[in-house]
Amino acid sequence: MDTMFNIVATNLHALLTIGDLANEVGVKPATIREWERRHGFPVAQRLPSGHRRYPSSAVADVKAVVERRRKGFSLSSAIAATRGERPGTWPTASVFAAAREASDRPPTQLSRRAMLAFSRSIEDACAAAGGAAVIVGCFQREHVYRARARRWNELARSARVCVVLADFAEHRQSGSLIEVPIAPGSPLHREWAVAVATPQLAACLAGWEWPGGDHFEALWSIDPVVVGAAIDRALAVARATTPERAIPDADLVTLPAHGDVGAAMRLLDRVVARLDR
Repeated sequence: MDTMFNIVATNLHALLTIGDLANEVGVKPATIREWERRHGFPVAQRLPSGHRRYPSSAVADVKAVVERRRKGFSLSSAIAATRGERPGTWPTASVFAAAREASDRPPTQLSRRAMLAFSRSIEDACAAAGGAAVIVGCFQREHVYRARARRWNELARSARVCVVLADFAEHRQSGSLIEVPIAPGSPLHREWAVAVATPQLAACLAGWEWPGGDHFEALWSIDPVVVGAAIDRALAVARATTPERAIPDADLVTLPAHGDVGAAMRLLDRVVARLDR
């Protein structure tokens, strides 16, 4: 996969190295790397070499987290509060972050093959459930979606709305299927997600792609709270860039009252069957 955050050389003078940032805020570089690995914070741009560079605004952001930690906030709460003060920045567009923050389970690492097995199993479960589903998918690249477009068109036929986010050149809508371009610099360029909601079924997979593209920091769930958070975030991103489109408000998405252990087992059975092929 192409590196998301390539930097124009003429802009390098305005950016900070991880050492510069660490010195400015009084936090060790290793700590900053760990925050980025676990929480996607602070947001690093990447040189073609893979080295991190940070905008000057990262200094204030990291200092805000440090100050909240001193006041007794947990790290995740401190980061979430800091992100909330900057609603125009990328974390508010992250479907993976929304799912992770709503879940009481930590993410795990999944291979690309496992991500594909989970994604297709959720698609299959949605098709089997029927009903007026709300479906969202984050594909990163348009060509990745085009390879699956026939399947998603089938899912959209019976869906209330089906929103697909990728690096499309323009918005397109055909019936309930809406293609939404993701903004430059959005975290969705590095996220893979699929989530479905019906009164009978709630399921989602959301993952953040590690550099190199061979594995993901990922979370899957049938918990309606987690699934709802992922769908709400994806719909909010779509609504912000396509206000004229028929995208439902978050509170109109119908979810089961609670997670179903049987549904989890059936989903895992589908995943195992796909991995065995």
